[in-house]
Amino acid sequence: MKPLPDDVTVYKSTPVFTEETVPAGLLRNHRTKPGTWARLVVFEGRLLYRILEPALEEVELSPSLEGVIEPQVMHEVALIGPVRFQVQFCRRGADPTGDRNERSAVSQVDEDALARALSDATAAHHEYVQVTLGGERDPQWAGFHAAFVLGRLGSFAQPSVLAGWLKEAPSDDDWTTDAARYVLGELRLERG
Repeated sequence: MKPLPDDVTVYKSTPVFTEETVPAGLLRNHRTKPGTWARLVVFEGRLLYRILEPALEEVELSPSLEGVIEPQVMHEVALIGPVRFQVQFCRRGADPTGDRNERSAVSQVDEDALARALSDATAAHHEYVQVTLGGERDPQWAGFHAAFVLGRLGSFAQPSVLAGWLKEAPSDDDWTTDAARYVLGELRLERG
């Protein structure tokens, strides 16, 4: 599996898929469009990624190893068990500044946009808990929120790192605003 080039950026993301919601098309061989790279980001569980050309290569993806899909290379995924993952589509020149580094991404994420994304993630997660989990508590709530936010705002942090910050975020009255402020503070500390 080749690494993702430094000069590509995420321009759109799928919803977070589970073993129950993964589209059938991802389980069959297919290709991305010309010039489109993609990241297979696993938030929980494992996913088998098969690169079908030029030679067969199988990679077991996990939260610590994401997959890279090259433009127009035939590939597919296979379920190994329970999983939550997302496909993030990338291309060259998607960032108008031409700068893919995370320091630039941090400057593009403002507190209001992050708070709105967290609020929307909370609403989507509530529906997920009610419909999919039958109202049971979701111990992986932070991973869900992180996936949603990164899908909405782009890859300004690693999913597992963002999930950790969301778990640590203090809350007085308004969790989404408090969490947004906390995450941005952590990003600034991390980036120096």
